[in-house]
Amino acid sequence: MEILSQRRFPGITVTAFSMAIMFTAKVAAGDADMPSQTVSLEPGKHKEVCLKMATGQAVGYQFTSDRPVAFNVHYHEGSAVEYPVRLDSVREASDRFVADADRGYCLMWSNRTKKKTDLTYRVDGPQELPAH
Repeated sequence: MEILSQRRFPGITVTAFSMAIMFTAKVAAGDADMPSQTVSLEPGKHKEVCLKMATGQAVGYQFTSDRPVAFNVHYHEGSAVEYPVRLDSVREASDRFVADADRGYCLMWSNRTKKKTDLTYRVDGPQELPAH
């Protein structure tokens, strides 16, 4: 799986320009899953993984952190940011997200606490879902 972006951003606001840069690579369907990774997030910092997904593709995600984090799956529609998944103040989650359109989607973890937090995460996919 080719990842469009794995960056920490200083602050909450991400410019459209920086997001456009992240969407320049492509994800090849069927590639191997990403191994678990552990990162330390300083207060106010983020970890973001962006993927190009086709309609109906699914990506699995799971994470744990030693302090609560905000987690979301989001995409950009013009100047608007849409959040199909949004969790606030969680220490762990495990789920699957299914793309409703061909576009880039980003999984983002944010440390809103005043102390450093250690985040361990895994992203699996994107994978084609079986036809019904």
